[in-house]
Amino acid sequence: MANRIFLLDIIAGKAWCSGHEQHLSISEFSPGIAKLAFVERGHFCKGCRKTINSGGYKRKKAVGVCVRCKGERRTENSLCSRCRTEASEYDRALRLEILEAYGKKCQCPCRCSTMEPEFLALDHIFGGGGAERKKRSCHQLYRYLKKLGFPKDQHRLLCHNCNQARGIYGYCPREKKQ
Repeated sequence: MANRIFLLDIIAGKAWCSGHEQHLSISEFSPGIAKLAFVERGHFCKGCRKTINSGGYKRKKAVGVCVRCKGERRTENSLCSRCRTEASEYDRALRLEILEAYGKKCQCPCRCSTMEPEFLALDHIFGGGGAERKKRSCHQLYRYLKKLGFPKDQHRLLCHNCNQARGIYGYCPREKKQ
């Protein structure tokens, strides 16, 4: 039924604009829309498309399009579901790459040797993790370290226990036991 409604709209010289959320004359759209037999609710008129393309993140988000692919998004997130899935897959792969580059086990001198990826965290050897988080998210940090070639002079892998203890107490309690 929906296909027929949209087909009749095109024959009648109108198509749906997701930006205006109403039917507009086909002349408001790019020429290729008239060739479509079915118009999905993700098409934008020339004016909306110009607004989307010329704007940055905030403008795209306000118009209701994905800030990455400019497709229609159905939730309040800034990305559509396809781009969110791709981003999370990329972030997961990047985290595994970080773990590989930094040795895939806890490097604390206490020799706890935790190797489970879920329990490992990136540690700032000389402190400053809080200041770093104010500048960039963990995934932005991962991309930055990858760009630098995974330098090992300022970062290392620690298990969450060792990392938390070092952050709170300044040392790992397991080290003192040895």
